[in-house]
Amino acid sequence: NLLGKRVDYSGRSVIVVGPSLRMHQCGLPKPMALELFKPFVIKRLVDLNYAQNMKSAKRLVDRGDSEVWGVLEEVIAEHPVLLNRAPTLHRLGIQAFEPILVEGKAIHLPPLACAAFNADFDGDQMAVHLPLSAEAQAEARSLMMSSDNILKPADGHTVTMPSQDMILGLYYLSTVVEGAKGQGRVFSSLDEAEMALDLHEIDMQAKVLIRLPQDFTLPTDWEPGEVQVVDPQPGSADVVKEERFHAGTVLFATSFGRILFNETLPTDYPFVNDQVAKGRLSNIVDDIAMRYSTQQVAATL
Repeated sequence: NLLGKRVDYSGRSVIVVGPSLRMHQCGLPKPMALELFKPFVIKRLVDLNYAQNMKSAKRLVDRGDSEVWGVLEEVIAEHPVLLNRAPTLHRLGIQAFEPILVEGKAIHLPPLACAAFNADFDGDQMAVHLPLSAEAQAEARSLMMSSDNILKPADGHTVTMPSQDMILGLYYLSTVVEGAKGQGRVFSSLDEAEMALDLHEIDMQAKVLIRLPQDFTLPTDWEPGEVQVVDPQPGSADVVKEERFHAGTVLFATSFGRILFNETLPTDYPFVNDQVAKGRLSNIVDDIAMRYSTQQVAATL
């Protein structure tokens, strides 16, 4: 059923998390995808001369020959599907995704898409529908893609907010631990700091000093001591003596975990150099949604 009507070219299954999926992708079980796209697959098999007519092509599909799965991959590429979870309370209850073939019998859903559907993974079911005409496919791609629907219609805030395990991971990544291994070390670049981390010379949560690249965007609200300037004649505030660098080189006090977090943000977004909990992350995502295009916001998320 879709909005109270029985419709063809539809299926239904339990949803499970697809952590490797992009925001605009969903995992479609192979048997379900084959049944949904069967007429398209049969036509393509005849076009490619794998079968002489529709009847023999249908037999190929029913047998599940190896050629069928290759043709199915080709057919579903660039053909969006619609996912719906009842009750459909607002327009984000139906969204379009690019299907990816997966094993098993469950539909895979990217975790960031859950909030819009009010879905979780404790046995919820979702329906999948196939837009057939070129106009329907174009409309699904231009208006209904999950990566384009990141704002709530009600209040304009972002609906695709990281939660649960993702919040916990970002909180751990952005926490600085006093006295951690490698605290106070100075690095000439991000790559040098990454090498030290790989060699277990520093801890991810240790506070270190890193030379800033030319295109670095400083945070506007940095604390005293966060930004230091190399000076061969130490004596004034916020200067550090470091013989490897010439006078005037700017060093930034942060942790490698915070650097990893900031690499996911847009390149010209100010460096976030504080602990990222749920409230702080919500503010960052809302700010990015106001500054950048929908595509950039989706890529960041």
